[in-house]
Amino acid sequence: MWASGQLSKATACTPGLNFICTYGYQNEDRFEEYRKSLETTVRQRLGDEDFALVVEFKQWLEAHQRREEIVSYLTCRFEEPLP
Repeated sequence: MWASGQLSKATACTPGLNFICTYGYQNEDRFEEYRKSLETTVRQRLGDEDFALVVEFKQWLEAHQRREEIVSYLTCRFEEPLP
């Protein structure tokens, strides 16, 4: 009883604490960490100049109304003719 009463008082003093403890906030925080980690990895592999081009292309692609067709074309391999 005492602990729950003290916890209620503590969280009342810090309204942001309840928000930080929610699943949604933690999930959002984990996603942001993952995004930053992925960005760092890709930047290291490609180099700053190529990474900047990829980011610019990604922004253009995300705004394009026919992005699914473009992605399909980009991921299609034309190395060998079909049998």
